[in-house]
Amino acid sequence: MNNRNYTNNCILVDFDNTLFFTDEANNNAYKQAIIYYVPNFDLGIFSGIKRITGKDIKFILNNELNKSVLDKIISHKRMIVNNYIDMNVINKNLYDLLYKLKDDNFIFLVTCGNVERVYSIIKYFNLEFLFSKFIFSKCDDYKYNDIININNSTKVILFEDNINNLIKASDLGAKKEKLFYVNKNKIINIGEVNKFLLD
Repeated sequence: MNNRNYTNNCILVDFDNTLFFTDEANNNAYKQAIIYYVPNFDLGIFSGIKRITGKDIKFILNNELNKSVLDKIISHKRMIVNNYIDMNVINKNLYDLLYKLKDDNFIFLVTCGNVERVYSIIKYFNLEFLFSKFIFSKCDDYKYNDIININNSTKVILFEDNINNLIKASDLGAKKEKLFYVNKNKIINIGEVNKFLLD
């Protein structure tokens, strides 16, 4: 039995670009997968995209490649993404904060990221001990819908890089003072986000 004395706070932590900055590894894997199937492809087309996604691949390359090749590129990316695992960067500010909070709170990692990729990164950085639970959701749903509910909304603390997800959490009843926007430089309460973005 777990002897930790929980304060009943439920800390929800997003994965990509919140706890880990994963764009570089992700984008390199996608580019390598594209070159594998289309050796002379001009990768410059992706220069304006912060994070390449499967949807981007299908949208941008839809006219040039058939669905079978597009699916193979996405599948190949998933197979080789761990070749770039050392390019993932932990958010030290957020990690340090979570480490201080871990003994008295439930910490849930909540993501719509690929299960194998997420677990690989967590294991690579030896962070299994930090989380009470891993929650994987579909990317087309709001990933916190099943977690934030009327019974626990005031106990939820959320760290997330997507402002829209923070606003939705507030709409579900989570207290604004417990909702935090995260980027590479700061962790800011959602009430301060507008001020921060204007600075």
